[in-house]
Amino acid sequence: MTTEVYNQENKVVGKIDLPENVFNAKWRPTLVQQVLVAQLANVRKPLAHVKTRGEVRGGGVTHGPRKDRDFSKKINKKMKRLALYSTLSKKTHDKELFVIDNLKLEKPKTSGAAKIFGNFFKKPGATLLIAEKGNRNIFLAARNIPKTTIANPESLNVYDCLAAKNILVEKGAVEAFAK
Repeated sequence: MTTEVYNQENKVVGKIDLPENVFNAKWRPTLVQQVLVAQLANVRKPLAHVKTRGEVRGGGVTHGPRKDRDFSKKINKKMKRLALYSTLSKKTHDKELFVIDNLKLEKPKTSGAAKIFGNFFKKPGATLLIAEKGNRNIFLAARNIPKTTIANPESLNVYDCLAAKNILVEKGAVEAFAK
């Protein structure tokens, strides 16, 4: 699968072959929903807690909610990977994924990252930025922009992909997906 590569001014500078298994996978909404529910359940913490007779001096509550409840669900690595590939493929086919040749900034200034986003999106929305691992300046510059999530290819998850309207991927990050 081939897509266009843009520069920071939103001009086409070339084409890149995207890995077929990552960006041209079959859309599996049931699997994506299952992984998303598990991911959200794994970060859920129990809030309600009552004390029993053994924890108080007087009477306690019988069968009340306790803090030791575990909401976590197990999802296999292969299922997580397939759901992520399915989500990235859907974003690619819906023209919501853009590949940028490089996201290098000389200084970690938020105004520089906001200018890049302004070149791509006239109406700001939730954006996911997938940058190379060593690109520290773009991580520092984009973290103050509202509705923007920054990730590297190793820490990418299904929730971040679905929560973002648009995804900007650095060219070096696409090569990391191929590995």
